[in-house]
Amino acid sequence: MENELLDINKLLHIKKIYTKYIKSKTKDNSLACSYAIFAEVLNKKEIKSQQELSSLIGCNKAHTSRTILKMQNDGLVQKND
Repeated sequence: MENELLDINKLLHIKKIYTKYIKSKTKDNSLACSYAIFAEVLNKKEIKSQQELSSLIGCNKAHTSRTILKMQNDGLVQKND
């Protein structure tokens, strides 16, 4: 149990550092943390499905779907048929 907690703390620390990196790179403080991770992956790779994106990021398909919808509504990504 203690090792699991340590791993979670490491992951949270990495997420915090990565968020700072993305924000400094984009110079956009309004970019939500979850958007930043999705935007980085979408920018670097050609993604064919939400399932593929979910697997790459390591989150569930429902979270991916909600985040992509929010990004579309904010004009950050366009739907690709």
